[in-house]
This record gives sequence, C-alpha cells and structure tokens, in this order.
Amino acid sequence: MAVQRRLNAWINNRDLRSLDQRILIRSIDEEAPEVDTQYADILGGVGQRVQYQRRRNRRIVIQFSVRELYDLAERARVIDKINGWAQEGYLQVSYRPQKRIYVHRVTPAASDNIRDYTSVYTVEFAASVCPYWEDVLSGSWTGTGTSGTGTLVTGGNTQTPITAVITPSGALNTLTLTANGQSMSFTGLGVPSGKTMTVEYDARGILQIMADGISRISARTPQSVDELMVNPGTVELGFSANVSCTVTMMAR
Repeated sequence: MAVQRRLNAWINNRDLRSLDQRILIRSIDEEAPEVDTQYADILGGVGQRVQYQRRRNRRIVIQFSVRELYDLAERARVIDKINGWAQEGYLQVSYRPQKRIYVHRVTPAASDNIRDYTSVYTVEFAASVCPYWEDVLSGSWTGTGTSGTGTLVTGGNTQTPITAVITPSGALNTLTLTANGQSMSFTGLGVPSGKTMTVEYDARGILQIMADGISRISARTPQSVDELMVNPGTVELGFSANVSCTVTMMAR
C-alpha cells in the first residue's frame, strides 16, 4: 500500500474511497490509548510505585462528507454503504503504510442533518483485542534439523508474541521452542511426517496450536510459558525436536 497525499482507509483490503466517488474523507483521528495503571503504596514512605501499566483500548474516528448536492436519498445510500464497509477486521490507513490494526465498529455514521450538503459524518472504531498498530508482514527466521538457533530483530514499542510453523520429516512427538530464554515444550504430539504444525494467534488474539486439523495445545508441558513474548530488539531463537524439522519462527 503506497503512501498517498489524500486520505484513504481499508478494511480487510477493501478501500473506503472506492465505495463511491462522492465520498470525501475529512479526517482520520487516532484518540489517545486507554491505559490501566496499577499503583501500590511505598511501605514506610511517601508516594506510590507503579506496579504495571496495560493498554486497554484505542479508538479511531473517520470523518467524511458526501458530495451529493440535491438527491437526499442518494446521500443516505452512500452513508449506508460506508456503514456496510465499516465492519470488524483489519484496518489500514494511507498514512501508515504496511501497518494494520484489528478493529470493530462501535459507532456507525448517522444520517442526521441529511439536508445539509456541508454535513460531516463520523464512523468510530475501537481496537480492543490488540490496541497497537502492527506490521502487515512478519519478520521471520527459519532453521532446519533436529535443533537450531538464530536471531530475529523485532521493532515496535511493546512486547510481541513469537509464532511458529513446523514441518517434520518424520513423526514429530517432542518439540521445544525458545525465545530469549523462554521455552514452550511439547510431548506426545503425534504429528505425522510432512504435516504442518502451527503456533499462532487468531484475529481475536487467541492462541491456536494446530496440526493436521487437530488442536495440539494439550501436548504443551506444564513447565512451558503460556506465550513466547519478546521485547523490541534482537531476539535469540531456538528449537529442538525428536526428528528433523523445518521450523520458521516469526514476529510482527
């Protein structure tokens, strides 16, 4: 997606301006993220210390006009088109090339002041599953064998999860994935030779561990971390398995 001087927005790769030539995007505004902060009193002292901060939500507002001078019914139909476009999915905007954010619509555009040609309408989205912009394309590292190590440089300004695709050359029963000293291990996997196992997240941020159409999350050992989360910067990656595998580990 190229940078454009004129504003545009896409949901699931469908762009807003293509819906109707009479749509004029006035602004795309990103409100300040909602952040939860937990404080604790300093024992025997004054003030408080921050225990944690967590971003909860981010709202994105698109304002537009409809350049239809006389036909009020047509103006209303254009607004309906925009509300039909404004569904749950990955939002991209022209001023953030190669970035995306998963949103759902919280406020549709209302056909108020429909007689006023200069009216500005608003549709509002919320990013609550992951209130951060993320790369459209993942960075990746690939290793082959019964074990391997490598590095991956991640960007951004917060922790991001490591995902993986594993294709074994024989029956895969045991596997360990590591990232910056954290480990996620599996036993009793029973993945047939040539079948792909994936460790990934769906659009709603839920971890999925699948192979040959069957969930393998129950094969994860109790000592494993729940998620392989890494900070921005250089990440040390590794894997080991009971058979030779091609392992690709990724991060956005």
